[in-house]
Amino acid sequence: MQDKDLSQILQSARRLKHDEIMDFHDLRDEVFREVMNPEQTCGLTILTGPTGAGKTTIISQLSLDYCKSGVPTLWGSFEILNKRLAKKMLYQLAGKDISKAPREFDVWADKFEQLPLYFLRFFSSTAIRDVLKACRHAVYAYDIRHIILDNLQFMLSQQGRSNLDRWELQDDAVAELRRFATEQDVHITLVVHPRKDANDALDINSVFGSAKVTQEADNVIIIQKDDEPRRYLDIKKNRQVFDGTLGTVPYTYDADSLKVKQ
Repeated sequence: MQDKDLSQILQSARRLKHDEIMDFHDLRDEVFREVMNPEQTCGLTILTGPTGAGKTTIISQLSLDYCKSGVPTLWGSFEILNKRLAKKMLYQLAGKDISKAPREFDVWADKFEQLPLYFLRFFSSTAIRDVLKACRHAVYAYDIRHIILDNLQFMLSQQGRSNLDRWELQDDAVAELRRFATEQDVHITLVVHPRKDANDALDINSVFGSAKVTQEADNVIIIQKDDEPRRYLDIKKNRQVFDGTLGTVPYTYDADSLKVKQ
């Protein structure tokens, strides 16, 4: 009646969208990101190992690799001051001790500043709600995809009035971190000390805390000490990228570059 082409109107019509229904077009960008960067898959990884085994060294080197490949990363160092952590990572980026070549500091510092790497200001005992509040802002403002928290015991230290309180506090914190990783679509690497240092190889039950810590985790990786200088990463749980494959990855530590290598 208005001299309009009904067939053209029908052809150009679009389905009414519903907030709880999506199609592949809505998922396309996220699927592409998962195809290109499987390491970004949301989840929780637990890393543990004896004192002095090199937990911070390995995870800082890994986070540098992720940053160089374009994965925005947030570091929460509750045991080591940010300036000392950044110094270690700067040396790793340069592959040498910058104090022996101070004229190169600005060159490598400029390259370091270009990385999508951020640091939480918290240190030592910090409430999990405050940590997650800052992490939530980082995900929103900086598009953070990988969060490192080193380590659980220092973050929760001096909280809880009794041993029972501390167990419950740790269980609740791990559950909150697991929930946050899923809801925010990020990966969290959580460093946890073992129950005690021992000469024998550690196993999944050596992770400090109740069984809930390893149950909530998608991946559990243990640094095992062997005959020096040989050490290896022991994959005790893996339900993400490599379809549950378990095994060991031997490596050595190069003191000149502060890096590990196979």
